[in-house]
Amino acid sequence: MMQKILDKIGALSAYKTLLERLNAGLDRVDTVQGLGLPRAARLPVVARLQQDLNRPVLLISNRADRALALHEELQFWMGETPAYYFPEPNPLFYEKSGWGKGTRRDRLGVLTMLAQLLLPGAPDPEVLPVLVAPVRAVMTRTIPRRDFLRNSRTLRLGQRVTPEDLTRSWVDSGYEYANIVVQSGQFSRRGGILDLWAPGEPRPVRIEFFGDEIDTMRAFDPASQRTVETVDHLTITPAREILPSAAEKAGLPLKDLNEFFIPQAHPLAGSILDFFPEDTLVILDGGEFLSAAVTDIEEESLSRREEAEIAGEIPPDFPVPFLTWSESEDRLGGRAVVELGYTHAAETRRLAQAFEPGPRFAGKLRDFINTLKEIDQQGDP
Repeated sequence: MMQKILDKIGALSAYKTLLERLNAGLDRVDTVQGLGLPRAARLPVVARLQQDLNRPVLLISNRADRALALHEELQFWMGETPAYYFPEPNPLFYEKSGWGKGTRRDRLGVLTMLAQLLLPGAPDPEVLPVLVAPVRAVMTRTIPRRDFLRNSRTLRLGQRVTPEDLTRSWVDSGYEYANIVVQSGQFSRRGGILDLWAPGEPRPVRIEFFGDEIDTMRAFDPASQRTVETVDHLTITPAREILPSAAEKAGLPLKDLNEFFIPQAHPLAGSILDFFPEDTLVILDGGEFLSAAVTDIEEESLSRREEAEIAGEIPPDFPVPFLTWSESEDRLGGRAVVELGYTHAAETRRLAQAFEPGPRFAGKLRDFINTLKEIDQQGDP
């Protein structure tokens, strides 16, 4: 039933017009504005666009709770194609505290997934990713793409490398030593055996050496320590959005190092937008709500910075820990941008007219299913 609904969307003449414009590459930043789609129709349209374009998609919403709801519903419409969520940090801007483990894991998982599209030798995904993010997550500074890629590598069976070189590079890129690896971002060593849990990997991998040659690599269950499957390659990316090696060069103390210091350790402002390929389709859930959210974020951050400077928590020259929305828009470059919500561009709302409100069912699921069957039997888009 889900695919039948998407097929009917794909048959709409207004949808075909939109698709032709995107395929022709005629759209650039802010060209497709104000589709005026009702909220119930937005995610099916996004899912259909992903099927037809097979390009990376970034869907930006105004708030974290709205973005989480979009992500959950989008997973239904996407079927077996995964939809990813890029969370905003737990602390507010200028709050001197680290991010939660779950936030680190999820954000690094997304950066790792996007890096697969950029790293030479990394396997290409069968289906290009769809990502949902609140606007504050997009604005938050992260490790620059160049630093992320330089500190990433793909290991393969038979490759010659010493365990000492690997563990040294892992420490420099944010991994923590542990006696037993039980969570992402940890590694351990027992002679010629290295365990590592890289961000983006569903489970840790055990690397065994024969001399200085990688002999076997096996993914294992962290609870039972039993092998789940053998692997022939492993992509290892940084375990933090702040590199200890970069922090040390910047003269920052490594003890209690956290993401608050990203702007000082990495002076070149990094954005998640830099990790997306040039053909990425950027979709705005609603421009009017995004603008209001951005204004609130920037005003609150300015006020918080003034308080932090007065309290002596940050120096007057402390770098801004986020990119303004204007700066973020500049990072979009020539990528196509489609707004699902409402603006004054009424001429682009032909697609919205196909989603007029239907009958109400007052929670009667059987009546709803019967109506869908009747619509399907009619065969009209």
